[in-house]
Amino acid sequence: MIVGVLICELFIPQSRSLKDKRQVIKSLINKTQKNFNISIVELDHHELWQRATLGLSSISNSQKAIEKVFNQVENLFEESDEVIITKRERNFFSS
Repeated sequence: MIVGVLICELFIPQSRSLKDKRQVIKSLINKTQKNFNISIVELDHHELWQRATLGLSSISNSQKAIEKVFNQVENLFEESDEVIITKRERNFFSS
């Protein structure tokens, strides 16, 4: 069993308030959960209105399968006009 963790720091250039930020992040989280079998949560920068850090995790028998899902999630984020990925980090753990 392989556990994959993806951390994405995001810049939200159009956000002018925490309300704007929360709408963008909530939409991204909902789209991600709808399209992929993955766990996702906002981890950091809760009070900054143009930054967010999202943590995602997935479990599979294959690291390749997790990497494929993470690539698709990153593509979803990059295709969004609302956010820019400023940093990404992937970690894999096996048991």
